[in-house]
Amino acid sequence: MTQKDMNLQRDLWEQSGRVQYDEYRTWLAHEDYVKAQRVTNEQARKAAEDAATGFKLSPEKTSVQYEAFITGFLGAHAQRLIDVVAIDFLVDGKFYSKPLPVDLHIWYCYTSDSGHSIMCAIKSLYTPGGDDIENFLVPVSVKSVLRAGYSEQDGFIVVDLPYDSQVGLMTPEEEYEF
Repeated sequence: MTQKDMNLQRDLWEQSGRVQYDEYRTWLAHEDYVKAQRVTNEQARKAAEDAATGFKLSPEKTSVQYEAFITGFLGAHAQRLIDVVAIDFLVDGKFYSKPLPVDLHIWYCYTSDSGHSIMCAIKSLYTPGGDDIENFLVPVSVKSVLRAGYSEQDGFIVVDLPYDSQVGLMTPEEEYEF
């Protein structure tokens, strides 16, 4: 995907984010899930695809708009998971100063103790299909994610960074941005 496509996708997602968020909440309420972690990323993606079809978007005809819709829907899901994990530390109204790739953008958050962050699954803690997201999702500084690299697995951003159960994430202090 080109930078132009990424920018268009991000713009479409931000402009129509409310629609996808409402669509996600409607679906979530309909499915009667009590906690966000019971909804897998795979279930959210399937629901997003179904909702996009309802809006007459198709991957063949309008690929950028379709992907923007899916991304917006999954962004609402990601934000719900972020709320579950870090609600006591989240700071509203903060934005990263540079454009992020869309897959990182939907997992972006700003926390009082980590600053500009991406909510990531720590590779050594993550078990595919694991139910308790609070055991493996951690806010990681944007700079650390970009430096260390990442992969996407089951809809999560996965990073291979050192983590100590007593200390937490062990990354250089200079990578935190407040």
